[in-house]
Amino acid sequence: MNKFMKLYMIMLGCKPEGRLTEQHDIFFGIGNSLKELIPSMKNLWKEA
Repeated sequence: MNKFMKLYMIMLGCKPEGRLTEQHDIFFGIGNSLKELIPSMKNLWKEA
């Protein structure tokens, strides 16, 4: 584990069912790696 965690800002995008255009959302997370934040991103946007 890294002593210094990082702040990530991720722009997520998908075309949810029933939509005609892509939708975007911004996710902010703090962690040691982007990979460890994937469960939190999926929890934020369950329709994606």
